[in-house]
Amino acid sequence: MIEEKNKEKEIELPTQVIIARIEEDGKIYSEVNDNSLAYLSKGYGYKLEEENKIVYHPCEVLYLLEKEKILLYDSKGKQLNFIEALSFFKERYNDIWISYVVFRDLRKRGYVVKEGFSPELRFRVFDRGGFEKGVAKYLIVPLSEGKNIDIATLKKLVSICRGLKKEMIISVVDRRNEVIYYAANLVDLRNL
Repeated sequence: MIEEKNKEKEIELPTQVIIARIEEDGKIYSEVNDNSLAYLSKGYGYKLEEENKIVYHPCEVLYLLEKEKILLYDSKGKQLNFIEALSFFKERYNDIWISYVVFRDLRKRGYVVKEGFSPELRFRVFDRGGFEKGVAKYLIVPLSEGKNIDIATLKKLVSICRGLKKEMIISVVDRRNEVIYYAANLVDLRNL
């Protein structure tokens, strides 16, 4: 399961800065160069071979903006700071803040976090040192404190994770933006 905060340290970021742009389609791209490849090796973005670009998830961009490791420009060429980028992403993703808080917490704990398979199974998380092997160990379901999730949905998500041979982790963000993690599993009580 997700380890306590101080067990491992955050993965050190390269010293270079990425230059990225939000295109008309709303996706965030950077050109493939030494800087972007250094971040790609640390688990940021994914490479589009046919276009010679690297695409970034909004949470990755917000995290790198917070760390001052990316310069982000909109489609008109205006540079965006963290607050402006957050406002831009809030227009497209209604729960971007909750997702970002979970993403940031996992990154600070030393995990590599990649985009998940659906809005509910938001992130794939690789075990420490497992990113190079290419197999995520966890699927993360971010929730805000007080948000209900029905049992049928929970059962469906756990079944999907089980079918993918991943552990499902529910991450609850409280009103102070602290994250609490819960492992979710199916249990068969018929044979006890």
